[in-house]
Amino acid sequence: MKTIVTAGLLTLCFMLSAQTAFEQTAAEIVKRMDMLMNPDCAAVFVLEFREKDKLTEDYKMIVKAKDNNQKVIVRFVSPARQVGNDLIMLDRNVWSYDKKSGRIIKIPSNQAFGATDFSYGDVVRLNMTDNYRGEIVKEDGKTWTLKLSAIQRDTPYAAIAVMVDKEGNYPLEVTCYAKNDKLIKTIRYEDVRRINGKSKPTKLTVVSAYEPDNTSVMKLLQETPKEYPDHIFNKRVLETRQDENF
Repeated sequence: MKTIVTAGLLTLCFMLSAQTAFEQTAAEIVKRMDMLMNPDCAAVFVLEFREKDKLTEDYKMIVKAKDNNQKVIVRFVSPARQVGNDLIMLDRNVWSYDKKSGRIIKIPSNQAFGATDFSYGDVVRLNMTDNYRGEIVKEDGKTWTLKLSAIQRDTPYAAIAVMVDKEGNYPLEVTCYAKNDKLIKTIRYEDVRRINGKSKPTKLTVVSAYEPDNTSVMKLLQETPKEYPDHIFNKRVLETRQDENF
């Protein structure tokens, strides 16, 4: 009887150990992916929205990021109506400056950005490491597929499925779901290029589950490694523009 109990305990310990290792592996994949996709840098992006192949919205922005995108400032270069209505993200909270009223307004990260299919969380590139937990649900010779669930209620998506390239450790596709498991959108990561010595996707294409004929695309044009001081990442910087001194 003692031998049977001992064997059972050893089996249970082995199963728990294997499960923990499996979960740690998923966490490490996400961490390496975030480090590649979200370096401390100054970057230039363009965002285009096409409604049934007709370009209806077009943005250009300078993004200043620190600490795995936990601190992000977004300065709009165009269009003219958007210039000055900039964004800042601090610990998952997104804030927008309204140049007409001089007010700083908190924006839900899951709110749509303009008429596009990107959310504000997508635009500021909310990282996965601090916002999702999950596991590997599928693996083949070239890819992992991760199923990740949101940690916080205000995270843009309740759950996401992420297909990751094994060799480059970058995302290939992210499928986003609501709390009721309803499909919201699919984000394709494309146009892999060498940026600062590392290969990574430079184009994100969103296909909405609700408006599949519409296309939202965000492209990385330039990325320069840069260390910004912590003190510029505060809400008042949207008005004082102190970040422009660095």
